[in-house]
Amino acid sequence: MSIRDYLLRTRMREATECLRAGASVGESAERCGYEDMFLFSKLFKKVYGVSPSAWKANKMPSDGK
Repeated sequence: MSIRDYLLRTRMREATECLRAGASVGESAERCGYEDMFLFSKLFKKVYGVSPSAWKANKMPSDGK
């Protein structure tokens, strides 16, 4: 694994933690050092196979409604 891939995966792992904690996609991108939300979403999808919003929708606990 190249250093570039390592850094990408580390940043995306941090993004998943932000999303899991309830941060918006934009907040997660910003916290992980991305100013361009489109680039963040593109890279997130490259790593996880789904968009950040789809990942968040599937990982967040439902409220039972």
